[in-house]
Amino acid sequence: MLRCGGGDRAAFEELLKRYETRLIAFIRSIVRDRGDAEDLFQETFLRVHRAAPRYVPKARLSTFLHTIARNLALNFVQKKREQPVEQVVDTGVEEEAGRGADLEALRTALAAALARLPREQREAVTLRYVSELPYKRIAEVMDAPIGTVASWVHDGLQKLSPALRKFGALAEEER
Repeated sequence: MLRCGGGDRAAFEELLKRYETRLIAFIRSIVRDRGDAEDLFQETFLRVHRAAPRYVPKARLSTFLHTIARNLALNFVQKKREQPVEQVVDTGVEEEAGRGADLEALRTALAAALARLPREQREAVTLRYVSELPYKRIAEVMDAPIGTVASWVHDGLQKLSPALRKFGALAEEER
């Protein structure tokens, strides 16, 4: 990020590639539409590009990026004031949950289960398992106490577990 602030275009492109999949999945967990998530991802990086010359590393870069993305997504949802019904998870589940399961059925079941979670639980679970952030950083992004974040993740996984168990995809650390 510091190199980006100095005008290093290659460094900016590297950041973009490194965070694209995780941030789009995270934004999509809030706005639910892939096209909107991609647009908000671009807006996130437009803001990152503008802020790069003034960037001072106070927190981890991923926390900084997820915070910008979350704020943009929440503002978008508030302005749009709609609750789309369908959400599709596009997170590279192939490698994690394959184990002989029908991937498309897993995606459909997981998307339906995620869509039923309250927003905070959906965000926390997505940050933990898609963006792979530790609880402390999720707490920073969501501006919530770490205990609350842990509760959101736990409760969200409890609600997701029937869909995940059906495919043998429940995270080992949460069993």
